[in-house]
Amino acid sequence: MKLERVEIAGRRHYITPIGNLPSVTTVLKETQSQRDRDGLAFWRRKVGSAEADRVQVDSAARGSRLHTMIETYLKEGTEGTGPWWESVASVVRSVDRSRPYSIEESIYSPLGYAGSYDLIGYAGDYEILADWKSARKRKKRAYIKDHEQQAAAYAGCV
Repeated sequence: MKLERVEIAGRRHYITPIGNLPSVTTVLKETQSQRDRDGLAFWRRKVGSAEADRVQVDSAARGSRLHTMIETYLKEGTEGTGPWWESVASVVRSVDRSRPYSIEESIYSPLGYAGSYDLIGYAGDYEILADWKSARKRKKRAYIKDHEQQAAAYAGCV
């Protein structure tokens, strides 16, 4: 399902059959701990706004390139290249392309949130839900709680 994505008061929302719902990432950002907010603000002050903005633009571009490589592999079987492809390649290759799978579809929950997952498919006997990440370096598990919460929220929609 493709839901229209809109900005309402500077925050991402989806227009769903049950109303305009905030995105999972919006909910996570608004419920982020003060410690996490302070850490991000400290980093921004440390590197400066121009560098922080550059890193954000680079991150978005890197994520788009990775998503394109994954989608190309799933649709055509053409392998991607580079370190970010290598970081997800074993999982992507495990997706059974002979069985139904879905890429970048929108979902929503009657609990009042919506979002777009990157992949739902099968790997062996397992149904998988993925939201690909493309950080510049591997993060400690303690720093990716929001990623786990995002995946859990998406799983709650399907």
